[in-house]
Order: sequence, then C-alpha cells, then structure tokens
Amino acid sequence: MDPQTIRLILDWLPFAIFMGMVFFFLVRMRPQREEWMNHLRAQLAETQKTNQMLERIAVALEKRGG
Repeated sequence: MDPQTIRLILDWLPFAIFMGMVFFFLVRMRPQREEWMNHLRAQLAETQKTNQMLERIAVALEKRGG
C-alpha cells in the first residue's frame, strides 16, 4: 500500500471508532429509552388531567365572580 492510502485510513480511523461507539450505545440504551418514553407518556396524561381540573376551577370562579 502506498503511504497516501495508509494516511487516509489513519485519518478516518478515530471517526470510524467514534461512530461505532455511538451505534453501540444507541442499541444498548434502547430498553431504557422505551422506559423513559413510557414515563413521559404517563407524565403527559397527568399534566392533561391537571389542566382539565384547572380549567374547571377557572370556569367555576368566573361564574361565581361574574
């Protein structure tokens, strides 16, 4: 192999290793990501319930004050 080809391989080697690590951790974290998404969905549902209750309180206060 000529030196230019070896230099090209050595220049791209750190990037290739980095990308391999990124893909490795993405695959490894998949179960935790699903658990996290389930937690976010539950939190969203709770926030929506809270907003509905606050709307009811606001309507009741407007009726009472008006």
